[in-house]
Amino acid sequence: MNRRPSPRYPRALGDLDDNGSTIKAMLWANRNGFFYILDRVTGQLLTGYPFSRINWTNGLDDRQQEA
Repeated sequence: MNRRPSPRYPRALGDLDDNGSTIKAMLWANRNGFFYILDRVTGQLLTGYPFSRINWTNGLDDRQQEA
């Protein structure tokens, strides 16, 4: 995952509701074809999924890394 900021791929900040608790999140559609949601306090990857057709990987594994 490319963590360098890019004006072409801006990141959105928002608060997500998780069963009554609030998660401060960063939402990011990366140029690699995946949409990521990260906890912006801890930096932990919460989820990632393809938002466009990709052919360079089969998706993310259980550890949310490219498979």
